Amino acid sequence: MSTGKASDQRRLSGLFIAPDRQVRVALLSVGIGLLFFFAFFGFQLWMFSALLSSLAPLIPESSNVDRAIAESIRWIWLVFGVGAVAFTVLVGSVTVVLSHRIYGPIYAIRKHLAAIGKGEFDHRTHLRKNDEFKDVAQDLNALSEALAQGKIPPT
Repeated sequence: MSTGKASDQRRLSGLFIAPDRQVRVALLSVGIGLLFFFAFFGFQLWMFSALLSSLAPLIPESSNVDRAIAESIRWIWLVFGVGAVAFTVLVGSVTVVLSHRIYGPIYAIRKHLAAIGKGEFDHRTHLRKNDEFKDVAQDLNALSEALAQGKIPPT
């Protein structure tokens, strides 16, 4: 009987079928997403500074508005930092999971083709019920079955 920790490690290691491609896709997604995130934040900060500039002539010199503005800006930067970290983690995680859904079937089909190439005709590929490559996997299984029964002579 396996422990929960071993099961979790197996589940996490199973997410990285093609790590080089998956990490590249995740970094690209995070980079593009952060670019939009920074653009949005920059626009918000620009709008905030424009609002403060237009209100500056109306604020008396003796008020504590400067401290309130400085405190507001500190909070804006804190929210921005936490949001950027949360966004990066969320987009990176979702991208890895989605890329697993793409590369998983391709990896299984390539593994099946390699087995056929070695003359191992008993190999079968089983994919998820709604997988786009399900038909290809079924065709490969039928080919392996035909080769194993000698209906198609291997070359």
